[in-house]
Amino acid sequence: MIKRGLLFGVIGALISFGSIFFFVGPETTEKEIIKPSFKASLNGWTSLGEILSIKVEEPVYLDDDLFLSILMEEFIKGISDYERITITRPNNSIFWDTELGSIDSKYKDWTVPEVGKGSLTSDSTSMSKTPIKEEGRDIGYVYIKVENKPNPERVSLSGWKNFAAVLSYSLGEEVASKNSSEISEIMSKIPRKNDLLHLTILAEDNTILWDMDETLIGQKYKNGWIGEWESSKGSKEKVYIPVPIEFQGEKKGETHLLVSLPVTEEIATGKPLLGIFPIRLFSTKALVYPIVSFVLLFLVGGLQSRRTATVEAPEKADATQVKEKRVLEAAIEELKKDQERLENKRIELTSEIAEKQKVKKDLESDIKIFEKTKEAPVEETEIEAFSGEKEEKMLFDNLFGEDEGEASSERAKEELNLTQRIVGKRREEIALSARVEAKRKELIELERKIDEAKG
Repeated sequence: MIKRGLLFGVIGALISFGSIFFFVGPETTEKEIIKPSFKASLNGWTSLGEILSIKVEEPVYLDDDLFLSILMEEFIKGISDYERITITRPNNSIFWDTELGSIDSKYKDWTVPEVGKGSLTSDSTSMSKTPIKEEGRDIGYVYIKVENKPNPERVSLSGWKNFAAVLSYSLGEEVASKNSSEISEIMSKIPRKNDLLHLTILAEDNTILWDMDETLIGQKYKNGWIGEWESSKGSKEKVYIPVPIEFQGEKKGETHLLVSLPVTEEIATGKPLLGIFPIRLFSTKALVYPIVSFVLLFLVGGLQSRRTATVEAPEKADATQVKEKRVLEAAIEELKKDQERLENKRIELTSEIAEKQKVKKDLESDIKIFEKTKEAPVEETEIEAFSGEKEEKMLFDNLFGEDEGEASSERAKEELNLTQRIVGKRREEIALSARVEAKRKELIELERKIDEAKG
């Protein structure tokens, strides 16, 4: 019933879907232009704030404004396209600023007094805020403010170029000494952004000091994404950024980045020209019709299967009943044969037990006779005869010199022989009793089986 219902339902759904497909007809193609937001272009600037927060942690913690000023002056030499970069203490008093005369005053560009990192975007400017941490607590903040011009693509590209420049400068000593573990520790503190597709740091001899694929660290660079992008014509959506790494005026390696830029997208849309149903083919409304057709035809198929099953059921039931009747008759016949066989066995056992009981009675009679013979008193005539015989035997023994105790020994032998015969009869009686008892138990079990067979 279910199989036929499913078949009907699928056929109905396909027919309904096909009818919608033909009635929708061709579509007019239009393009919808989606421009990226400036907030989506801040990842490069946010990464710049994160590498700066790592490098200025020590002077901020020591409250050393001279050390901080010297360090920041070196960093901003490679940075461009920013409007303002500010480092504050936890209470938002300015510790260092690209705007002169603002040191120790309150920082007011970031108006939201919230802890942690974040970003703000207005019509004209965008900002990023990155905490400077020491042992898990915020000891200051790095604020970066940029202008929203000329477009999000250029803002994003500038941010990633500045990040690559500061990263390369800050890693000069580690790259010169090929200290991969120290580089990995610094890079682990910089969260990976979705638009940072590749980042590889190479030594001058092409040893991979760091890569987003950590299994490549320590190997020689041979073939990879850098060579492919150096030889390609580039793309509007992706940009390759190589930056040299110098230490004490000498080139020690290179930083290579591949980032995706937020670009303007065009999405094709359209409307049906013909058709009864003014809907798209794969819209939710369009799928309602095939689903309804499936349900209705599933029910129709199920009802038809039930009627067919009702007609075929009596025939199947008759065949099943005939088969069951034959099996039952065969079982009854077998039970009758078993009952007859058990009854014959019972008769044989009864006869055998009767014979054994008869033998037992004969043995008991023999034992009683032997016991009476052993215990019977000696008659006077036997005593007289015995005395006469004894006198004659004694006289005879005296004549031939035989021992007078020989006659009593003969009497003892006769008594021992009689006792042994009685014991033998007793043992035979015990063995026969055991056999009779075993046959009686076998007869009881047989009668139980006969009763069960009759039941």
